[in-house]
Amino acid sequence: MSRTTVGSPAGGGRSTARDMAAFGRAFLGGRLVGPAMVARATTGYIATEYGGRDGFGLETRDWNGVRIVGHGGAYPGVSNQVDFFPARRYTVVVLSNVSRSGAQALANYARMLIAGGLAPPSQ
Repeated sequence: MSRTTVGSPAGGGRSTARDMAAFGRAFLGGRLVGPAMVARATTGYIATEYGGRDGFGLETRDWNGVRIVGHGGAYPGVSNQVDFFPARRYTVVVLSNVSRSGAQALANYARMLIAGGLAPPSQ
């Protein structure tokens, strides 16, 4: 029998969209760590296959010229994507009880609404 530990890094954590958005605002606003750490954590350092860059736990990408900082993940039966649009002051949280493609489809739709464009720029 398989068990998932609540709070494990493999997708066992639990949250609400409202709490994730509040966390993002607090983090990016420098209320959890100082401005230097926010700058470091929101800078992508390693190129990725999706055209963005990975850094200290966050992914960065440009969508139609608009910078997005966030992170997504999946585990059997659940998926999520959290995107912050610093210049536009938007936060998008997608929590799903289906495969990764479910959360990604909704996140991509929100990206198109906020940043424009018709398709993922480099996917």
